[in-house]
Amino acid sequence: ETRKTSKVAASGVANIGLLAWRDSTFARVYSKAVPHATPKRTLGLFATRDMLTMYATFYMAPVAAEYLEKEHGWETNAAELSTALAIPAAMQIVTAPLHIHAMDFYAKPRVGLFSERWAVIKKEFK
Repeated sequence: ETRKTSKVAASGVANIGLLAWRDSTFARVYSKAVPHATPKRTLGLFATRDMLTMYATFYMAPVAAEYLEKEHGWETNAAELSTALAIPAAMQIVTAPLHIHAMDFYAKPRVGLFSERWAVIKKEFK
């Protein structure tokens, strides 16, 4: 278990850092805003999104696979493959709005009202 945790931590640091950098680059390139330094809030939202995706992949999916095997008699390979695909995809319900908010914050950092940001998230998430 310690070895797994170490692998996930090392992988997480590398992946989350690189993905946040990549997404901040995409924000600069594809935003209609004048290019500027990526706000810490945007980077934090990207990092949170990636941490949740990794948590779903490395922790939630194996637990769900084990549950399907023990409680519903699924074959091991079917349970592992199904949950490895389904759980991270389902996590998109949580992570996609974080990504949309991060991109919107990069484009419009001075918008003050959460209701305005929430309207953008709802519009883009549909």
